[in-house]
Amino acid sequence: MNYRHTKAMWPIPLAEFQRRRGQYKHREDVFLIVWSVSVFLVLSSYGPLTAKMEGAREEEGWVEMLNSLGLIGLIIGCAAWLVISTRSRLKAHDLQCPKCEHLLNTHLAAEAVATGRCGKCEALLVNDHPSNE
Repeated sequence: MNYRHTKAMWPIPLAEFQRRRGQYKHREDVFLIVWSVSVFLVLSSYGPLTAKMEGAREEEGWVEMLNSLGLIGLIIGCAAWLVISTRSRLKAHDLQCPKCEHLLNTHLAAEAVATGRCGKCEALLVNDHPSNE
């Protein structure tokens, strides 16, 4: 079953939590490959493009400033794209605590698998976890 864009009825079984987390990790891995290649291609083409612009207008200092600001903007934009898309993928798989609404990624998801509870507010996330019995 694909859990993307489905709502979990918390607390959920451990197997469902692990499948949701596994599907999220798969989509995250694919996105990171696409994101890394895209950023590399854009950044590698940025140098020749700015060199061509500087060759056209060597005497003007605003071109150099514009190139620096463009590169900084590009780096900030790529970082924002990464953060926003990660949050949307976590929400699409409903990997957030129902009580505190904290996103269950990285160490919080591992803690939820290990203990069956949220790492921030200790809310019950997994109903059939061995530690809950």
